[in-house]
Amino acid sequence: MLLELATFHIDSVAIAKECGVARLELCEDYSCGGLTPSEAYFDAAGTAFNGDIFVMIRPRAGDYIFSVEEMEGMLLDIRKFRSRGADGFVSGCFSDEQTIHEYQLKKMLEACDGLPFTFHRSFDELKEWKKGLDILMEAGCTRLLTSGDGKTAVEGRTRLREMMEYSGKDLLILPGGGIRASNVSLLLESCRPAEIHSAALSGTANPIADKQELRALLACISPEEE
Repeated sequence: MLLELATFHIDSVAIAKECGVARLELCEDYSCGGLTPSEAYFDAAGTAFNGDIFVMIRPRAGDYIFSVEEMEGMLLDIRKFRSRGADGFVSGCFSDEQTIHEYQLKKMLEACDGLPFTFHRSFDELKEWKKGLDILMEAGCTRLLTSGDGKTAVEGRTRLREMMEYSGKDLLILPGGGIRASNVSLLLESCRPAEIHSAALSGTANPIADKQELRALLACISPEEE
C-alpha cells in the first residue's frame, strides 16, 4: 500500500525520504489546507526527494470558485511545474458551492498533458457525491482525495467504501483526513484502499511531519516490510 505524504515544509521532505515515503503532495500553508508551493520550495524538494512529487495548485485560501483570471494563473502554474519536473497535480474547482466547474477542470487536465491529476478534498462539500464522481471519471481524473462523508477518513470509512465500489477502476479513491497510526487499522479493515494520504503531524501547531508518527504509520500499512 502506498502512502502519500502531504508536506508543508522542506523539513518534511527530508523526513519523507528518510522514512521511505513513495510520493509527496507538495504544498504550503497548513493553516488553510495547502496552497501552491513556491518554485524554490519545489526545486529544493526535487533535490532532496527521489520519489514522485504531486504539486498542489491553489492560489489562495478560501473557497474554490475561481475567476477566469485566477484560473489562467493556475494553468500557468501547472505548465510551469510540469516543465520543472512535477510528477502530478492536485487541485479542484467549482462554479458554485455545489457544482464542479467542468470547463475549468477540463482545462486543468489539458494543462497536465497526461500527468496524473488528483481532485482534492473540496469534493467533500458536495451533496450529490455520485454525480460528482461521474464528472471526475468522465473528465479523466486519476484520483480523488476524500474523507467520504466524515470529518476524517476514519469517520467516513463506510462512504469511502461505497465510493470505491461506485468508481471501480475508473477513479482511484484516496482516503485522507486525520489518518494516523492510531486509527488507520479501522480504515484498512473497512475499505482496503490501495493508497492513503496523511500529513503525519503530531499536532496542529507544527506543520512538519512527525518522524515517529510517520514510521509508525508506514509500519501499520506495510507490516511485512518491517
